[in-house]
Formats: sequence, C-alpha cells, structure tokens
Amino acid sequence: MGFGDKVRLTSNKEFENKCSKSMIYVDYERIVHVLHEGSKVFIDDGLICLVVQQKGPNYLDCVVENGGKLGSRKGVNLPGAPVDLPSMSEKDKEDLQFAVDNNVGVDEFIPDLA
Repeated sequence: MGFGDKVRLTSNKEFENKCSKSMIYVDYERIVHVLHEGSKVFIDDGLICLVVQQKGPNYLDCVVENGGKLGSRKGVNLPGAPVDLPSMSEKDKEDLQFAVDNNVGVDEFIPDLA
C-alpha cells in the first residue's frame, strides 16, 4: 500500500475472505456510521494511515496517507470516533473469571527482579 493509493474499507461480510490491495474487510459493522469524510483510520498500530474520502452504505473510500505492507488480522484504530464496542469481550470476562476461580495473581506474571 503506497502513498496516494485508493482503498475501500468494507464491513460487507462477503469480502471477509476476499480482500485485495484495494478492498479491505473490517469486522466493525458500524465503521461507516462513526467516521466521516476526512476521518483518519490507523491500521497495524498506526503504521498505515488512511483518510476517508467518501462514504457508501457499507464502505468507506479512502486514500493512503502513510503506506506499508498490510498483513491479515491487524488492528484498526479510529481516533476521535465514538466507537460503541464493549471494552471487554466475552473471552476477556471468561479469562478473568478463570483467574479469580484459580487464585491467579498478577504477581505470578511478574518476574522477581531482586
């Protein structure tokens, strides 16, 4: 993905396994509703930056502001957007309950530095 390239982000599940250089599936269905023209989209911890140019019913047409090599399952950040995702997933809750049930403490994950 290079500077100035055109990229379409879509939440259309038909493209979940059919991504290309110019069509990227994003699993956040409301992405079109929380972004507007001029919004930035950071991918892969900000290594790649896209700017929204136009909105469609389930897609965003963007231009690459900062390019890079895109791999699968990279994180997407929407700075300033009111993202309505839960802060904890069900898996997070299950993991925490496991820790409580098994008396797992934080100190068990921190090496002894003494």
